Amino acid sequence: VSYDVEWHYELVKNGFSGALIKEHDIASSVLAIADFIKDEKKSEEFGKNAKDLAVENHSMKNSSDIKVKFYKEILESV
Repeated sequence: VSYDVEWHYELVKNGFSGALIKEHDIASSVLAIADFIKDEKKSEEFGKNAKDLAVENHSMKNSSDIKVKFYKEILESV
């Protein structure tokens, strides 16, 4: 469960790897958390999906590749 701000949508895909809630919406946050507590199978599935997204999008290799790409772009523009 995460507020739908900044980069959070990269890892929390509503209905797939978690629940994105409008910022400061406490009632919706409580309901989403309660839903995950009640549904262990859903919680496990969403947790696995979130882990897979994190590894896929934020692995050391992927992060390094992105940095190298940006550094090359900066150097080429100079």
